[in-house]
Amino acid sequence: MMVTKMMIRYQIKHFISAWALSGLLLASCSSATEIGTDPSDPNNPNNPSDPSNPANPSVVVAIQAADYDNGGTLLEGENTLTNVRGCLFVDGKMTAVYEPSESKNTGDYTFSIENNEGTFYVLANAGTTPDWNDLLAAGTTEKEFLASTQGLQNGKPISFFSGSTPLDNKKNVTLPLKRGVARFDLLIRSVGNAAVETLTLDGAMLSTGCFPDSASTMWMEQGSLTFTPSTPYTDDTKGVAYLYEQPTAGATLTAHVVTDGKAYDLEAKLPETIQRNHIYVITVLQGMVESDMQLTVEEWEQGSDTEVVPDFAGDITVNTQTSELPNSVVVSADKKEVTLPASATDMLLALDCNDELEVQPVTDYPITVEPVTATKALTGTNLFRIRKELYAPGVPADQVALRFRRKGLNDVFKEDKIVLHLSANQTSIEGEITFDRDRYRYDFGRYVDNELGRMTLPVGKELIAEAPEGEDPWVKIISDESNPQIARIIGGWHPNDPKADGRTQTARLVIRNTDGTEREEYTISRQNWGLPVVKFGNNWWCKYNLRGDATSFTDQISIKNDLADDAALADYLTNCDASILLDAMGDCYQGGNVQGLPLKHNGTGFYFEGMKASAQDFGGVNPTSMAPAGYQIPAKADLAVFGANEDYNLGGIDNTPRTFVNTIGKTVKIRVIELDATFLNQHYGNVSLYEFTSDEGTFVLCGLGHQWDTTVGNISVKSLIVATYGQTGKSWTMEGYANSVKKNQNWWKYTTHNSTKTRIIRCIKTPVEYIY
Repeated sequence: MMVTKMMIRYQIKHFISAWALSGLLLASCSSATEIGTDPSDPNNPNNPSDPSNPANPSVVVAIQAADYDNGGTLLEGENTLTNVRGCLFVDGKMTAVYEPSESKNTGDYTFSIENNEGTFYVLANAGTTPDWNDLLAAGTTEKEFLASTQGLQNGKPISFFSGSTPLDNKKNVTLPLKRGVARFDLLIRSVGNAAVETLTLDGAMLSTGCFPDSASTMWMEQGSLTFTPSTPYTDDTKGVAYLYEQPTAGATLTAHVVTDGKAYDLEAKLPETIQRNHIYVITVLQGMVESDMQLTVEEWEQGSDTEVVPDFAGDITVNTQTSELPNSVVVSADKKEVTLPASATDMLLALDCNDELEVQPVTDYPITVEPVTATKALTGTNLFRIRKELYAPGVPADQVALRFRRKGLNDVFKEDKIVLHLSANQTSIEGEITFDRDRYRYDFGRYVDNELGRMTLPVGKELIAEAPEGEDPWVKIISDESNPQIARIIGGWHPNDPKADGRTQTARLVIRNTDGTEREEYTISRQNWGLPVVKFGNNWWCKYNLRGDATSFTDQISIKNDLADDAALADYLTNCDASILLDAMGDCYQGGNVQGLPLKHNGTGFYFEGMKASAQDFGGVNPTSMAPAGYQIPAKADLAVFGANEDYNLGGIDNTPRTFVNTIGKTVKIRVIELDATFLNQHYGNVSLYEFTSDEGTFVLCGLGHQWDTTVGNISVKSLIVATYGQTGKSWTMEGYANSVKKNQNWWKYTTHNSTKTRIIRCIKTPVEYIY
């Protein structure tokens, strides 16, 4: 039959009943109750304890649950038998009721019957029924017994079993019990995302005879049954409903389906006859056009030796024998899913399908799929070359469905797929560094140093850093002290690096086995920036005050443009052009505003352009927020090294140079230089340079003083307030005096200032773990 939008035909495996005889010679016999006899009576000719009666028991009946009459796969628990009972009818009258024996090894049930004539009936998994011993005592006839029925339990048909067999003087009988219900499976053949929310059957039988061919079925009550799953069905599902047999036509199925956000109620007639112990298939079929949505209900058809599959071919499955798969690739038991490792993978995937398959494009994944022409005839097999790129640390596990179009069909049905599970990398990563699924690079896009991230490695793996040819080894890997499998990625710093001009600096992170094999290579990069620095008092100090945007390297005096060597800087500034001196002294700043306040003159007086009447206190501002990356505003203890205490007179030009022991015990030589400065073609006044020299290096402090409010001209030229972090309301200050005003007095003190006053920013290098 050709495939149409209205229906899909199915072929099924031929059902063969093959029952194994087991447990026939059990040591314990089933118990029985008979009319007019006492099994323990010595005069009873059927007394099983009578040694003169070699025929006891006369018949052993073995019970097993039958497969479905029209084939199909059994679901878990569908063959479980409970509450098994048996009874014997001889000449149309109930003569005995039996309880079975159960094998402890196999769970099979057997009945031992002391009579080899009549018809033996068995019922299992039944709902509420009369006590058969009461029926025995009442002299129930076989016709009356066969009129017994099963109704609903919790609003649904009961999945019971029943069967009967004539004894006919047999010694051993195997009795297959058949289900009193029909099973309905669901197939969803949808181009879109279809979800079946409810199944409603109108005109369904609400009860049925306990045994097949019962005359009582004809007058059973009919009604409506609704089956609602806990979550909507979105995939093929077996056992979505169980119904009693329908001897007459007229029952209707309604499926409430939501596809791509739109709801539909699809209707279909049930087959004219629904038989117990058969499987039926509900198919939701949707093509590209909404109006093409169809609902069909059909019985599994009995074929020869093939499983139940649509005519347009069976499920697409992996042929593990023909496929060429790496050892790290795992195929699921149903051969519909494939798990790939995080490492780069190249494999030949062979798919069993009677149709020629066209793979659909795979987007947004680092995977390529290409059809492969077989070198030899492979009937019913399609070959595809699949290549997957490396999954980097931090990329989550994912899955992608390889979808296929069958040759001759217009639509791609969602069931026609193989699911690829893409495993995450066993190495995990923390920190800013991230790698995309198909890119193994991360660019910080700025200057960074210290700990850049962490990788937790599986046992047997290690992380190393490699510098490209011609590059400095700016990245170092250090194991975490608490866990050697955690590798810390450390970015380093090189003082006064002549190549720290903003160029891109790269390094390779290599994950590999400890023997050096199976390398995974990743590249990280940063902008390599730096400022001219001098070591003094356990810190690396910037040689110049900040200017312009305090966070911008490009606004500052660069290493390449350093004005002079450390020891020669003070003399250079003493003799340089006024414009160079003004440039070297930098701008003033207010807390919270990273934009420098340049010195201006409006014709009547000097002022710092952009000053506000209020500002944040530098003592409470994040110290790294007003300095270039990797640098920060110094704290009280950092600046204390330029004096012997918190209120210390450094002297003046008459007693310079002189020495003192600073707060950390270092001997420091101080030289004070006074200049009469002219800036912007206007006389500015007496400014000073302070040169501090220790065994570590030479540091020069200078500046334009500070402005105490927004009034033009309110600048204290000789009073330098240095931005100080840590305590609000106080800053280190160089309270200087011209020698002509106060002889040899230049006080370095930690004192109170309001937040409005401007400060100079002389930043320090943020402590760094690795210097290369």
